[in-house]
Amino acid sequence: MRFTIYGRFLKEDNYGGTIRKFLTVPHFSKLMRESQILSAIINYLQYAQNRKELYFVRENTGAVMGQSGRYIRFGKRGISDLIVYFKGGRTEFWEVKNEKGRLENSQKEFKEFIEELGFIYRIIRSVDDIIKQ
Repeated sequence: MRFTIYGRFLKEDNYGGTIRKFLTVPHFSKLMRESQILSAIINYLQYAQNRKELYFVRENTGAVMGQSGRYIRFGKRGISDLIVYFKGGRTEFWEVKNEKGRLENSQKEFKEFIEELGFIYRIIRSVDDIIKQ
């Protein structure tokens, strides 16, 4: 089995057959939004998960206004965007940032905590960052 990147697609040659999977959003001259990068990374991870190479969880944090008009917070402040579980028991925490993105203080604290526990924390800026590792 062989994988090749062709612009926005991952091409998999599987015994003469070809599967093309959307990986990234088109490259614009302006800076890509983190949401665009995250979407492309999730597409890539879903492809790998379908192949039983890993399992991933998308962590969401934020707030929603309840019926009473008060905001209800959910998720842990500073947690990474993705938690990725690999075969063999390795777990990594991935924070997605664009080229100029920086960690907020709560994210820095989470990173330090996770690394003290012995886990791997990565800042991912593109699908290429995942493929290269």
